[in-house]
Amino acid sequence: MAKRGHGFWGALLGPPPPPVERFSLESLRGLHDVLQRNANVTDANRETVVEALRSIAELMIWGDQHDARFFDYFAENNLLAHFTAFLVQRSNRQGDVAKQVLQTLSILIQNIRSTTAIFYLFSNNHVNEIIALRFDFEDDEVLGYYINLLKTVSLKLNSSTVQFFYQDNGEHAAFPLYTEAVKFINHRDGMVRAAVRTLTLNVYQIGDPAVQAFVVSQPASNYFTELAIFIAEQCQALDRQLSSLEAGTSAAAFSLESLLAEVEDLLSYCNDILGTGEPHLAELLLQRLLDLFAGPVLLWPLVAPWPAEAADAAARLSADPPPVRLPGAGERGHVRPLCALYVLERLLHVVTHPRLVSFLAAAMLLGAPLPERRAATQVPAANRGRIDAVGTADKAESAPRPSSALETAAGLGRFRQAFMRHIGGRHASLAAAAARVLAGFLLNRAADADLLDAAGLLPHRRKKNRELMEALTGPGSPRSPRAHHAATGSLGSRDSLFADEGLLGLPAQPRPGRCTRSAGTSPHASLERVRTTEGASGNGRLLASLERCELHPIPDSPPSPPDSSSAARASDGGSGDADWADALCMLLLLQALPSTALWGVGWILLQLFGGGKAGAELSALQREVLGAAAGRSRAELAAELGGAWGDALPLLAAGEWRAGRAALLTPAPQSTATAVQAWMQAVQLQKAVAGGWGAAARADAAGTQTDQSSSAAALRAHYAVQRFVALTQLRQGLVGGDVADAPPTPLAGVSEAALRARELREGAELDPGPRLPCTVSFSRGQERSVALSVAGMPPSDLGSDAALDALAAAPAVVLVEAAEGIGIDLGGGSALSVAPLLGAAAAVDAAHPRWLHVHVRPPARGLVKTVRAASAAGAGMVAAQLQRQLVDGHWVLSFPDAAAAQAAAVLVQDHAARFQRQLAAALAPLLQG
Repeated sequence: MAKRGHGFWGALLGPPPPPVERFSLESLRGLHDVLQRNANVTDANRETVVEALRSIAELMIWGDQHDARFFDYFAENNLLAHFTAFLVQRSNRQGDVAKQVLQTLSILIQNIRSTTAIFYLFSNNHVNEIIALRFDFEDDEVLGYYINLLKTVSLKLNSSTVQFFYQDNGEHAAFPLYTEAVKFINHRDGMVRAAVRTLTLNVYQIGDPAVQAFVVSQPASNYFTELAIFIAEQCQALDRQLSSLEAGTSAAAFSLESLLAEVEDLLSYCNDILGTGEPHLAELLLQRLLDLFAGPVLLWPLVAPWPAEAADAAARLSADPPPVRLPGAGERGHVRPLCALYVLERLLHVVTHPRLVSFLAAAMLLGAPLPERRAATQVPAANRGRIDAVGTADKAESAPRPSSALETAAGLGRFRQAFMRHIGGRHASLAAAAARVLAGFLLNRAADADLLDAAGLLPHRRKKNRELMEALTGPGSPRSPRAHHAATGSLGSRDSLFADEGLLGLPAQPRPGRCTRSAGTSPHASLERVRTTEGASGNGRLLASLERCELHPIPDSPPSPPDSSSAARASDGGSGDADWADALCMLLLLQALPSTALWGVGWILLQLFGGGKAGAELSALQREVLGAAAGRSRAELAAELGGAWGDALPLLAAGEWRAGRAALLTPAPQSTATAVQAWMQAVQLQKAVAGGWGAAARADAAGTQTDQSSSAAALRAHYAVQRFVALTQLRQGLVGGDVADAPPTPLAGVSEAALRARELREGAELDPGPRLPCTVSFSRGQERSVALSVAGMPPSDLGSDAALDALAAAPAVVLVEAAEGIGIDLGGGSALSVAPLLGAAAAVDAAHPRWLHVHVRPPARGLVKTVRAASAAGAGMVAAQLQRQLVDGHWVLSFPDAAAAQAAAVLVQDHAARFQRQLAAALAPLLQG
């Protein structure tokens, strides 16, 4: 038999060739051939090219880990040149080819571990050429792959690899990896913005002098202008969203957290840049932030025109005045004061750069002036229109820009005055936000102790520790705190505030009028004017906006907070150090102040005064205000005993005690979600109080019909309990020196289990008692004969357990269904339906005297469970959860005649009044202070 040839017939009739192994050099050669044969991409071969590119990435990653010959072949045949050649064709910079080339490059750079391979990929300038190309960025997928490639490359940057991307021929420097990426800092996609932030941080941390000089020089330095403008624009969007929330738009609450989180991420990103250790970079960013963000968004809105407040401290002690209208976003400032304060609070939460924190502390706590600018900020013409919209338009000037009226007022300490006015004002949301800012200064580890001491805000324990250390080591000892500040150049202290490495970047030589403090004088009056000289900067690239900053003296008697009494403070011998404490104490009188703010204010006061076994050294005014606030909270709680949820107050207070103590003594770091919840709670309470909930109808001791739903009454009761517990604990800490772990004696024995054991349920057998026959219809056309009764009342004796019996009781109005063979008028029977006694509000129908209306609210345990679950989700969720979970019911009972209906109403009202008296007697030790 003849052998089969190797020609055409042999190929046709012979055995098939062996398959090419996928992960082999032959497979890579085959893919290379595919690229060579399809150099010009058309619709006919597009899929073939895309699949070849994807397969090459897989083979190269496998070869990097198993066979070095793969990379040798890739380099010898310059496969990377094919990638560039494909993208040079304009039509391939969109669609599948662009996506696959960018993805393949990202996969190769990210997964190849060989240093030699990475150097090869970067060395032939192919990656640089691809980065510089203009892709179809309207396609979100193409943009995503492009930004991912740039970020992946940045992760491989170091002092050795950066030379492949940063190019300087002596006349022109180019860094496309950086300059192309920063164009997307304000892109609509959050993932793109996050990738840009990651890339830039990777660049800034390289430490190469040439790269650092490039990023702070024009035109690359325009990025910091764009960044500051974008932060300000995000704050404006946040302000608009807050306005929607205040207007009652429920959808606004869902986007508040994402907007605030974006602002917080941007501020954290700025803090990372400031912490890179590159002084020129930090100075440039600080200048942009001060000019375009801190001024228009954080400081200037605080000194917007404010309506005159006529009420004095005496009026505040008696009643809360109505809230004032805040200036709108378009009147003055670029956000409203409320948004400015909340953004400032988030800044203090995430930013730990000493110079920025110290500048804000000096402006708001010490009354430092708004900086004048010796040299103008270089801003490209394309950005000036956007800068105007955010708040400033720098022009090319050689002389300092004339100070506006706002800057002049700020130089006289208006920032501090405005901040104190917000703390002591009538607007609860603003006051709560200002208190959170003040707590943020105390919690920020970058806030200098000397600066806080000069402002009268150094915590008591830290002050005692400093005094003890100085007493042990001596003022001149190298180990004393002040000597340590002088030696280390601690930023923001009174001595180092004007040092070469300090806040203002000025020479460190001694200056006349150095900040000192004497006993019995205001720290602001002791801040003498510090004059700077021309050319005083010893640093070539100091902040232009801080070169001529001066501290102007503040009058000994600055305008007082609207609700503080100057005469009372003067007669008490208090100094300026008491200004903050007085304003905070007066804030406790504000009825609409939310619980989160109460805890924050209480924590600040405990930090300032300390306490101890003997209690804090409070002034007469502070003791009077603290006592008045505690007394008002007791009166509010006593009033709630006559409300629909009086039986739930003991259990609410017992459960609130431990959580309130933890919040008062150890404030946890505030997350973005927590900040949003506090914001929502403040807005809700402000609206509720402004709507007159304090004067709203209640079901009083006579059982008068209330116009409020159970959820509205429950929110008011919950807030009254929170306010009472917070002020009671604060008074314990300040006057008694310690906050008890367990609630006071009347509440100590209250438990949910005891209440559950005494709670009446449907179907329960009832003891004999008064029965009033009537009819009820739970569905149309089906009337049932029942009897109305009151059951579950606590014993009326005054024995040792009477208080606990009253606090754990759950009396109810019951519709009794007769047992078989027993008349309902003779006693016995089972509970057909149950309505808690307090809140039943039995009332005869005016048009039909035989009808009796009975309101049916959920049991007290339902309120406690809802509050506990909602509080765990966030303070701002309580109102919504109460409205959703507490569903009211309603009985309409028909009696034989009008006299029987009236007798039933009197029966319910008399039992309700008696039970309320028992609750008041049981809680008397608390309600009487």
